[in-house]
Formats: sequence, C-alpha cells, structure tokens
Amino acid sequence: MAPSMFEGLLKPTHSVSMTRPKSRRSRLSSTYAKYVTDWWLLEILSIALGIAIFVALCSVLRHYDGKPVRPTISILGGNITLNTLVSILSTISKAALLFTVSGCISQSKWSWYLNQQKPLGELSVFDEASRGAWGALQLIVKINIRCGTDPIAFNFSGSADPNDSQIASVGALLIIGGLAVVPLSQQLVHYIPQDVPGNLGSATIPAALTWTGSTQDSSVLVGGVPTPPLPMKGAIQNGLFSQNSLIPDLTPKCSTGNCTWPSYRSLAICARSANVTSHLKMREVSVEGPHPGQGEVTEQQWYLSQSHWIRSSANILLGMRSVAPITSTSSYSTSSDSTGSNQDQSEADSLDFSNSIAFKDSALPVADVFMIYANDRDFSSSNPFSATEFILEWCVQNFTTNVVNGTFTTQRQESFRDFSKPDPTERTALLTATPNDGDGRTYTVDPGTHDSLQTYFLNLIQGNVTLINLPGASKSASNDVSEALFQPFDIFGQKNNEMDRVLGRGAGISSLQRILDNTATGMTNMIRLDDNIINSTASEPVPGFANTTQIVVQVQWSWIAALSILVAGTAFFFLATLIASSGRQKSAVWKSSTLPLLKALDRELHTDGFSGMRTVSATEDWAQDLPVLLSWDADAESWKLVRRHGDDDGDELRPLK
Repeated sequence: MAPSMFEGLLKPTHSVSMTRPKSRRSRLSSTYAKYVTDWWLLEILSIALGIAIFVALCSVLRHYDGKPVRPTISILGGNITLNTLVSILSTISKAALLFTVSGCISQSKWSWYLNQQKPLGELSVFDEASRGAWGALQLIVKINIRCGTDPIAFNFSGSADPNDSQIASVGALLIIGGLAVVPLSQQLVHYIPQDVPGNLGSATIPAALTWTGSTQDSSVLVGGVPTPPLPMKGAIQNGLFSQNSLIPDLTPKCSTGNCTWPSYRSLAICARSANVTSHLKMREVSVEGPHPGQGEVTEQQWYLSQSHWIRSSANILLGMRSVAPITSTSSYSTSSDSTGSNQDQSEADSLDFSNSIAFKDSALPVADVFMIYANDRDFSSSNPFSATEFILEWCVQNFTTNVVNGTFTTQRQESFRDFSKPDPTERTALLTATPNDGDGRTYTVDPGTHDSLQTYFLNLIQGNVTLINLPGASKSASNDVSEALFQPFDIFGQKNNEMDRVLGRGAGISSLQRILDNTATGMTNMIRLDDNIINSTASEPVPGFANTTQIVVQVQWSWIAALSILVAGTAFFFLATLIASSGRQKSAVWKSSTLPLLKALDRELHTDGFSGMRTVSATEDWAQDLPVLLSWDADAESWKLVRRHGDDDGDELRPLK
C-alpha cells in the first residue's frame, strides 16, 4: 500500500527500494540519516539562514540610513566598508536560498515521472537545472516551451498530473534571477552631501532697532536744511537709477559658505505703488495763449488734485511731485509748468500726506509721490494719461536668509507698518513701532532724521519730461530722477514699439516697483549696517547657524526588491515542492542523489541500452528515445522506473527488472 497523504510533511521519509548494507555509513547517527539525508532539514536550515541574513541586511541598512559615512566598519577584528558588508550579506543570503532551490529542482524530476511517461533523457535536464543558470534556462526551454505546458499551473492534490512538476520552472526562474541579486544590491547604498547645522551664533547678519538723527544727519546744511548723510543719499540715488539691475541685501557673515537664519526682524524702508488712473479727471481752463497778442485760449488739464495736474497741450509726457502740499518758502524751487506746483519749502518740517489716494493707511511716509504720464501718442485722445502713486515708508520687516555654497539669498516676508505719529509740538518724540505678535521689541526713528529724509525726497523726486522736436533729441527731462522714473512709461522710445500694449499689461508699474524696491533695499542696508561704518546706533547682529557639509548614507530601498523576491520565491517554491512530493502517491525524498536511480535501473536496461560507457551525446540520444515512468511496485514495495510496451492504449505496466 502506498504511503498516506502528506506524511512527508510531518516526518521524514526514506526509500524502501534499497536495503543498506552494514558499512561506515550505517554508523552515522540515525537522526542525521533521517532528517538530513532522507528529509529536508538542510534545506529548511538554508531557508532560515537566507531569511535571517536578509533581515540582518535590512537592519544594517536601516541603522546606517541617513547617518554620516564611516570609513570602515569593524567586524571580527577586521575593517570593511559598508558596501563590502552589503555585498557579503547579500551573497550569503543568495547562496543559502539557492541551495534550497537546487534541492527542490532535483526532487521535482521525480514528480515529473510520477505515473506519467516521459523520455528518460529529461532526467539530465532537471539535473543540469539544479546546477546553474544555463541548465535552468534549458529546463524552461525544453520542458515548458517545447512541451507547451504552463510553468505556473500547479496541482497540490497529490494525484498524478502533468502540471505537478512544473513547479520546477519556478525554481529555474529563481536560479536565473539570482544572478542579478548581488549586482543590484550594490545600488542599495548611495552617498549624498548634507548640511549639518552648527551652533547658533556661528554666523551673523546685522539688523537695526533704531535710526537716530544725532548721528545720522549730515553736519552740512544744503540750502539751509538738514539732509541725510552722503552714504544714505548714495543708496537712494543708486536705487532710483538701478533700472533692470537688482540691488542685493546685506551680505551675511558665514564662515562655512552654508548658513541659515531663523526668521528675524529689522527696522527697514518698504515700498508700495498703485495705479490711481481711475481718480484722474479732466478740466478745461482758460490760459494766456503761447503767442503774443493771442489772448486767452482753452486747454485741457488732467488732475488728481488742485495741486497735481498735467497739461495735454504742452506735450508733457510725465509730471510728478510729492503728495504733501508745501507750506512755506525756501530756496528749494520747483517747476510750475509741468506739475502745477508754485510753492517752496524752507525747513525740515513734517509734511502732510493726507491727500494720498491709495495709501491713507500710512501715517508717516518718508516719500509719497503722484506720477501722471502719457499712455497714448495722440494727446487729443479721450484718455491720453494714466496716473500712479508710490510710497516709501518706515516698516519693521521680517527677513529669512540662507547661504548655499557661498551664494546668499534673502527673502522679505510680512512687514509691520503701524508707527505711532508723535505730537507735532514734541519735536523730540520718537517714531515708535511695537509689533503685536509677542516679540516685545520697540523699533524707533528719530523725528529729526525722519523730517530730513522727507525734505530730501520732496525735492529729489519731482519734475517733468516733455516731448520736443530738436535735432538729436525727442524728449527733455527736468532732472535725472525724472528721466529714470520715466523709462518704464516711455511710449515714444525707439525700442518700445509695443509699449502701448505693454502698458496695458501693467509692465510699466511693475518696472517702477522694481526701482522702488531697489531704493528701499539700499536704504535698509544703510540702516542695518554696523556702527563703525556710518555711526548707526542700535544695530545688532542676528545669530544664525553656520552649517557644515558632510556625506551621509542614503539607502535606495527599491533596489532590495531582487533579494526580497528571491526570499519569497524560495519559500513558496520549497513549500510547493514539499506538498507535491508528499501526496497520496508520493515518492521518497531522493533530491539529487544518483544512487536511487542506479538502484532502479537493472541489468536488462544497462545491457539493452547503455552497453558500457559511451560519449555523453550518444547516451543522451539513447535516453531521449526511451520513455519511462515512475511507478510504485507493490510486490517489491519500492518505486521502479518502468516503460510501457505495445501501443499507447493502456498496455500493462512492466517494471524494468
């Protein structure tokens, strides 16, 4: 009677077709014989070893992932690199797993012949497949492709079925795929540079809490009025004449070339601009004609207020002046032809900017200016002019600064503009601002310094640009600042053939805003500079982190997929082989041993076919034409290789004996 179903899963089996004579082998431990020779103990231990090494590899990679590179790792008194350790572990795991795969492929050849007639020569196909990738490829080609069977169609019922032994193809694929495991494992470990923050304070950048008049006003009066110091004047004019260039923020002190700062604050100058064309109105007034004896003529004036207007009949392309009205006389004179201004300023009094249209929320602007400019080459059109208002004001600005490989970038974030307006009678009262987010610091500006800046801008940013018709020139500007601020709106420039369309997209205002931002940045840099440069007070260094660059390990976990598939595939393949060889008509566990095969082949087969040792090819040709099957011989109580005689209609099986 054949052994019961799944008996091999519960205890080791041994072949009953042989009676071992007493020899040195009989002196081996019976436990070793049962569990190693006649069962799967070594294969189970190999799978366990392969999985354990795989887990160890993952643990090592997880331990070193994201950590600084160590030159070597000390193991058993020797020093090796991380890549070498990964290679050793993946190689051991692969070798242990493929040992089990090889044994399972060898066992599968007996299932291939179990109660189904196959050429005897296919025994060598399975044998070669268990030895390496070339034999595994031959198994797939000769057994699956040639025979047209499904390499993944399994039957675990324990009955004889042509597809039972196709699990060997899974093993063949595992052996072929195992070639890629170790090379792909070398892609697991990458090395990348990473910044490591240093101690806070190892990098600095200046910031200012206050701007005082006693140290910042120039000792020289210009026209009898105090003015800002020359470095501040240079920063202002550098910003106004910057055009398309960019004025950078202060350069931080960073010894390593890679530094970061948390968000910090400083007293600063902020700039805003707005399109106020919708507030521009037209009026017709009677004026004296340009020619003698002509009398009065009617002309159109486009205005924002009674003091801010432009004449369309005078070919004025740009007119600009401060929003604040001028209330006294001085040697500072302005042109009344272009802007309607006919008043002067005598001293640095605080100005009244209440006529502002777009920036009524600013209590203490440093400068607030209206610009009226031509937007059409035809002054007789229905809307030939547009208007812009821009402002420079005190603010508490939030910054973020980073230095990467020696190149720094500073970003402006939100700002706080709510400065208190002192009593006009208190000439010594400071302009103060205290952000309401819990910072607790108060930022101050001396009123005398504030007034001197207002006066300076009042006379600096004013003037006009007129269209003329002279040889070699087409426009005339009253001063350099008028020329500079007119450039973004020049619709008559030879290189601005599409300026009318550009102005429609707001490019003029955006270019003006860039000039204003440069001016504000230059002024802020002067405010934040250290004491020993322009005697600024309350300038303090903001501490930052000087980062160092180190090389860290970065594990590319996707590359471990090859070894993971080998682990899972080996476990599945072993389980499938175990079940397939432990069914109701199971064979013994012979694996790759040749002794059971020699025992099954009797003298008749040797005499009829082999007739002594021949070449390998001749023997294979003979075996390929000899169909045999593995069948249980109840009389001999052993498995025998038998062949069918006669036709294929069911002749009786006759053991080869």
